[in-house]
Amino acid sequence: MICPVNVKVRVTPNFKSALTSEIQDALKKLELEIQQLDFQLKRQKSSQTKEALEKEKQKRLDTKLNLMEKLKKIPEIEDGEEIIQGTINGIIEVKPGDSWSSLLGREIVLQDGLVKELR
Repeated sequence: MICPVNVKVRVTPNFKSALTSEIQDALKKLELEIQQLDFQLKRQKSSQTKEALEKEKQKRLDTKLNLMEKLKKIPEIEDGEEIIQGTINGIIEVKPGDSWSSLLGREIVLQDGLVKELR
């Protein structure tokens, strides 16, 4: 049977550093995309195309604000805290008599890129 498995990360100084770098890289990329959209907007004559470009620019500005908020919150995360990084599908074996609740709610805990626990 295939079921969802939560992937959690145990926060360490290395994780905070990697997360900070990842967000900073994403912010740089977004800034370049915003500049490119601004350039395209200046050259565009069609109001319909300008409107579409403005929407794209606004999406990127919203994402930028969201990432900046996340960046500010990184120092507040305590070492050892577990945060959800995502969900994957896992294959589990089901037999008659198995407890349904124990089959669901599976977790993988990572620390500095290594699997530390399977729950």
